[in-house]
Amino acid sequence: MGTSAGTSLGPLLFIVNVHDVPNSITPKFADDMVAIAIEKDIRRIDKKLQQATDDLEEWSKKRNGY
Repeated sequence: MGTSAGTSLGPLLFIVNVHDVPNSITPKFADDMVAIAIEKDIRRIDKKLQQATDDLEEWSKKRNGY
């Protein structure tokens, strides 16, 4: 499903589809999302990025009915 690459409708449909993504994940461009963690301790960075991944997985499961 979707639109052909390079269409102007693609980015709009992406934004509409991911408007409720968890706050730990940021829609970046037409088909990209990013999670950013800035800390001095690598363990805290790891924990925050893992939580972002877990949040996105849960969001995906809810949206797709799994």
